[in-house]
Amino acid sequence: WNRLRYSLIAPLYDAVVGFSGQRQRALSLLDLKPGDSLLIPGIGTGLDFPHIPEGVEVTGADLTPAMLERARRRTEAEGVRAKLELGDAQALPYPDESFDAVALHLIVAVVGDPQSAVSEAFRVVRRGGRVVVFDKFVDDVAGPTTGRRLMNMVTRLVATDVTVRLGPLVDDAGFAVIHREPAGLRTFFQIALLERP
Repeated sequence: WNRLRYSLIAPLYDAVVGFSGQRQRALSLLDLKPGDSLLIPGIGTGLDFPHIPEGVEVTGADLTPAMLERARRRTEAEGVRAKLELGDAQALPYPDESFDAVALHLIVAVVGDPQSAVSEAFRVVRRGGRVVVFDKFVDDVAGPTTGRRLMNMVTRLVATDVTVRLGPLVDDAGFAVIHREPAGLRTFFQIALLERP
């Protein structure tokens, strides 16, 4: 279902889902250096590329060929070097501890199993490595309001879940939360920096 709906959304994705400032802020928290390896599951059309420091080894995976094709075009247009391949954020095709850092941008609330996506990021990032998450989250304790649950009945069908709690996901995966901040529409969008102990 995700592959189908994001194939349909792909031509409109850049116009609807930019979030350039949030992507830049999230990636800056990783403090990437030349030679670092960065994985971006759910790379989409490559909107993160302009915010990645030069010399970082980028790997992007996406479930949707239509998204990957747009990301490939962006690498050519912007002169970005990145390895792009089909891959599911819930079952990444990489060995354990393969990357220095992982960026989960607007993917955790999209996949069918958010826990698997966060746990897979934990598996493929090296010990001491960092993961940054930018997405829509509700308060870990209070959970979603009734209005948010009603909204989710529509948004879940179209593109995304707006009732996900980040705290339990990172706790279950084994991450330590280094930093967390609001990133738009008060706390509707959030950025969190995680570290694998």
